Amino acid sequence: IQPIWHVEKDEAQNLLDEFVTKRNRMFPPQVQVKSSPMMFMRKEMSHLIAPFNYKELDLSETVLPPDAKDKEFIVSLETIDSFIQGEKDYNDWEDEYFSMEKKCNESFSKWLKKKGVSGNIAREFPFLAEIFLNFVYRYMHDDIVVLKSVHTLDFEEFLFDHVLRKVIMEPHEHVDWPPMLKLFYNFLYEKEYLEDSTSFIEVIDGLEPQFITVLRERFG
Repeated sequence: IQPIWHVEKDEAQNLLDEFVTKRNRMFPPQVQVKSSPMMFMRKEMSHLIAPFNYKELDLSETVLPPDAKDKEFIVSLETIDSFIQGEKDYNDWEDEYFSMEKKCNESFSKWLKKKGVSGNIAREFPFLAEIFLNFVYRYMHDDIVVLKSVHTLDFEEFLFDHVLRKVIMEPHEHVDWPPMLKLFYNFLYEKEYLEDSTSFIEVIDGLEPQFITVLRERFG
């Protein structure tokens, strides 16, 4: 460095330190794979995190009571609830859970379309709902949790921890979670699984601005 840059020893050392610091930033040592010819390089990027555009949801106000297929789904869901509440071993009802999940996807998809939801939202929201179902029914919680008993702390854990750590999505797509959850709970109400969805929707409404803030801090 000294002869090439025509600098004294101290200045050369400072340059060397700067180069090493920059190299470690661009190629973080803690993520490199030993004995690999390839290296992971940090990519600098930011994303525009805009709130969900609720104008895209021009929902019909008509209540859609459950049809025969919806009732099959609700019976399956309440059966899974009884297994959870009875602390039955997961291995004993795993197959029934996946059957319920499929019925949920079909009923929720049909409900969204009848409500006037179309495009990407109609395709994506049932998939996101499955991820939420998995979180509620297939992950360990401190207390017994079913869809009827999801509390504020459960929603917080799901939004601020679970989806950001375990769900691979483009950063701007995460804004879909709160509106999906609100529609999903409205769907459960209209299909007569819930007596009222208001309290759940109010909790999600309260968490949504905080969630957008966290997304902007992490990805913006």
